[in-house]
Amino acid sequence: MINPWLGIAAVLVVDACLIGSIHTVRRFVVLPGEVMRKLIHLSTTTCALAFPWLFHAGWPPCFLAGFAIGLMAIARLPALQGLVEEFGVGDSLRRDAWGEFYYPIAIALLFIATRGEPLAYAVPLFAIGFGDAAAAIVGKAVGRLRYRTAGRETKSVEGTVAFLLVAFAGGWAILAGGSGLSAGEAGLLALTAGIYMALIEAIAWHGMDNLLAPFGGLLVLRGLANAGPGVLLVQASLATAAALFLAIRLFPPWPARKPA
Repeated sequence: MINPWLGIAAVLVVDACLIGSIHTVRRFVVLPGEVMRKLIHLSTTTCALAFPWLFHAGWPPCFLAGFAIGLMAIARLPALQGLVEEFGVGDSLRRDAWGEFYYPIAIALLFIATRGEPLAYAVPLFAIGFGDAAAAIVGKAVGRLRYRTAGRETKSVEGTVAFLLVAFAGGWAILAGGSGLSAGEAGLLALTAGIYMALIEAIAWHGMDNLLAPFGGLLVLRGLANAGPGVLLVQASLATAAALFLAIRLFPPWPARKPA
C-alpha cells in the first residue's frame, strides 16, 4: 500500500482529469445535463474501484467522501451557478438530487464493510456506478414503459433492464476473473446479485438506491459465497421469478377486468 495521502492526491488528480476531459468533450459535442451528470458519476466510480489497491485503512475513503460532499454542497451556492451551468449540470443540481450525496457515503461504507474482499467491493460498486448511469441514459433516450416508485418518482422498465444487464455483465466478468468460481457459477451469482440490486434500484426513491443497492448486492454475494452450483441455480431462478412477478404486476399482459 502507498502512503494514504499520496493515494488521496492520486484519486483527486485522476478524477479531476477525467472530469476535465468530459468538460472538454462537451465543447465539441452537445450533451444533455443528465448525460453530463452520469459521466461525472462514472469518473468517480472508476477512481473508487481502485480503492482496495490504494488504501488499507477506512479513513481515506471517508475523507474523500466528505470532500466530495463538501464540493457538491458548495456547488449549490448561488455565486457558483454560472460555473455550474458551464459544466452543463445545472438542471441536475437544481433538482432534489439526494442520490449525489448518498453515493460517496455508500462508497466509503462499502469499502469499510469489505476490507480485504476486493471482489465483494467491486461487484456492487460497478453495478451502482455503471448500471445506474446506463439506467438513466437509456431511460431518458428510449424509455417508454414508465412506472412510479413508492416516492412517486417516475422510472422506466427499459432503464431498469439496462441496469440489470450492466450489473450482470460487470459482475460476471469480475467474479469469473478473480473469484475462483467457474464461469457458470460466477454467472449465476452475478445474475442473482444483479437482479436484487436492480429491484432495489427500481423501487427506491430520492436517490436511496445509491445507498441501498450496493449493500443488497453485498448481502447476496456473502450469503452465496460458498454455495454450490445447485443452490446458485435455485437462487438465480427465485430472483428471476421475483423480477418477472414485479414486471407482470406493473404491466399485466391481460386486460383489467371491468367492475360489474
